[in-house]
Amino acid sequence: MEVGQPSGTALSAALLRAVHLVCDGEPPILRDDLAAGLCGVQDPARLQALLARMRTEATTVVGAAQADTVLRAVRAAVLTRTRYTEEAVRAALPRGLTQYVILGAGLDTFAYRHRDLAATLHVFEVDHPTTQAWKRARLQALQIPLPAHLTFIPVDFERQSLMEALIIGGYRPEVPALFSLLGVTQYLTADAVWATLRHVATASTGSEVVCGYLVPPSSLDTDNQRVLTFLQAITATRGEPIRTFFTPDAVASGLSALGFSEIRDIGSDGVLAQYTHGRTDGLQTPQTHRLVHARAGTARA
Repeated sequence: MEVGQPSGTALSAALLRAVHLVCDGEPPILRDDLAAGLCGVQDPARLQALLARMRTEATTVVGAAQADTVLRAVRAAVLTRTRYTEEAVRAALPRGLTQYVILGAGLDTFAYRHRDLAATLHVFEVDHPTTQAWKRARLQALQIPLPAHLTFIPVDFERQSLMEALIIGGYRPEVPALFSLLGVTQYLTADAVWATLRHVATASTGSEVVCGYLVPPSSLDTDNQRVLTFLQAITATRGEPIRTFFTPDAVASGLSALGFSEIRDIGSDGVLAQYTHGRTDGLQTPQTHRLVHARAGTARA
């Protein structure tokens, strides 16, 4: 991450959400009308030009014949993981959910798109101080008011205590929360990932976590290895190389050891497929990305 600049991968994820509304078919998997503005590319022509540049980058890595397929796969991965998580938050509200903690929030716009939840849900955006400062400056430039139910929590995951920072920011440890960790684990060390999840495991009974991760290249077929090769190349050029992969078995056993229960692993062949089923624009979630949804609040000493 460059000094004074946001995470390149956070910016890329927001750009993909913006491109989706201009370049893909209806209905959108996720409608994020704020992403383009945050990225400074409100003009549809600029978004088309951006997609052309992405296609050139993909062509360099995987060849012209596969470039569009790979880009659609990456786009679908970002869109479906976000859609699933936001639906999980909504589904938990009737069960009494009042806190949503977005770990590695980047340019996430959930709180800004769901101001109707201000009276019932406190949203905490947790991220590196540099990314948060850049985001807040963009919001101010766009004259987007901060939602009343949002709190920024600046944290460096590799160096700071997550729970201490949250409590200082108003998080109530005695109240259930849903934690999301999307598009983050692959850029951390495995130790940092488990340290973060260890904090989440201490959350109040009834809390939940939705966590995304990448699977090892050796577990993928040729088409999905191609997607991963592109991701590795492009993130390395942005100074945030992919560092960590997990297998579903390792994730399940690790979470169980931390005291999580009701562990549900989610891939492109299951729940995520519902978001792309029947689409005619070629969007299909790749096997490279998986989610795990588990219940916290039973941490072992």
